[in-house]
Amino acid sequence: MKELLPDHKTSELLAQLAHDMRSPLHSVMGFTQMLNQRCQHDDEVLQWLRNIHNVSKHLLDLVNDVVDLQRLSTAHVNIADEAIDLKTLIEETIDMFQPQAQTAQIALITMFREDCPRFWRADKRKLRQILINLISNAIKFTPPMGEVKVSVIFNAQLEIRVTDSGIGMDEKTKLNLFQPYFHSHARLNQQGTGLGLTITQRLATLMHGSITVDSQRNFGSTFTVKLTLKQDNDVEQSYMLNELIRLEHPITLLLIDDDVLHHQVMAGLLADQPIKIISAYTVKEGIARFNAEQPDLVLCDHQLPDGDGLSLVKMLRKSHDHQSGDKIIKIALLTAHQGKILQDALTDDIVDAVLYKPLELQTLLKLAARIPHPAASKLSEHAAVFSASQLPYQNAPKHLSCLWPEFYKELGQGIEDCHTAYLKRDYATLAAITHRLKGQTMIFHHHGFWRMLESLEDLTLAKNNAMIDGILKQLTHSFEEERKTYEADSRRHC
Repeated sequence: MKELLPDHKTSELLAQLAHDMRSPLHSVMGFTQMLNQRCQHDDEVLQWLRNIHNVSKHLLDLVNDVVDLQRLSTAHVNIADEAIDLKTLIEETIDMFQPQAQTAQIALITMFREDCPRFWRADKRKLRQILINLISNAIKFTPPMGEVKVSVIFNAQLEIRVTDSGIGMDEKTKLNLFQPYFHSHARLNQQGTGLGLTITQRLATLMHGSITVDSQRNFGSTFTVKLTLKQDNDVEQSYMLNELIRLEHPITLLLIDDDVLHHQVMAGLLADQPIKIISAYTVKEGIARFNAEQPDLVLCDHQLPDGDGLSLVKMLRKSHDHQSGDKIIKIALLTAHQGKILQDALTDDIVDAVLYKPLELQTLLKLAARIPHPAASKLSEHAAVFSASQLPYQNAPKHLSCLWPEFYKELGQGIEDCHTAYLKRDYATLAAITHRLKGQTMIFHHHGFWRMLESLEDLTLAKNNAMIDGILKQLTHSFEEERKTYEADSRRHC
């Protein structure tokens, strides 16, 4: 049968399919991370959320199976070199299969030898895919009351063994096992593409390793993957397990992405961090917001409706180098693709990082944490609004001195009106009130409140509820603290 599409067109079509499916999956995973932050006191719900998150990762990898097979066949796959915590990776993968195993009455067991190093340099996604494929396969061939065991040992090479107490296989089946689309008739569950073991073998080979199988009919099977990887001795000291990075000073993040859900997810994920998010959805908007705000961090999608992200970040980098002086701005590309052109951008210092969808919160925070304190954005002025020695009324011009009580009265009422409008989701009224209050704070030279109100106005126009709620609380707290100080000072001077 004549080929429907040439190889390069097939690759492009599959890559586009993977990209288009990553966006909704990215949103699912982002919202689960947001829920995870709000359900810290319910262990059962946290476990459910972890399972949803891990299953979403698995679904995302299944989407990439066909793409990977095509690329593996044409040598278009790049292997990432990144720090991984192997023990945690295995535990997360096992957790993902626990509900399925419990339903099937199969025990999942892990054995991580104490003398086996925990931290390595490898491609995390591809190593996870190997684990998922082998564990999933083992469960499918194991009857109720059986067990699946994952063992990790180090003996010159890193060895990962997945053993099941299932039905095993004969020699004929073993000969065809790694062929594409092969399904054993003895399989207990026929779900899947039939590509898992084929991809696993090719990934192992690509990572300079191998995979073998030892099996007998009715005596189970053992798949052994041997990999020659580099140990990561540095990361063991700095890698904080399950501990979310907390930024020490405020920064501004410019997010350039045409996916509206991505902006909502990002706002929710970063709600507890001192990060002001500026949203742009096109190349044109991205340039305008960059020039107006001079953010500390730029996160730009690789594909935009009116241009490509790589060209945009090159332009932003050039613009920054010509006009920003000593200010440090970090620029990262957010992409669903892996390719030489993106790695070249990283190597040539066009970007500081290439981040892959679905974006992990910890990965973004690690990049943000590299921004030095002097580069903190205008949002940093929010942090010390009511420092006792720097309160605006203490150094106010003479013509304003007697008007501060009236200013605080108007501002207090205005903030209450903001809360009322927000509770009604009356964004037009909220924006109007905020704009009026912003003008009053400028007249009284109160730049701290002005910055917060400016942020609130931007967030209101974007209808960013998660961030509106946070900044309203911050504004209310700052106002109450400053008014108390002012009233105390006034009583002392009477």
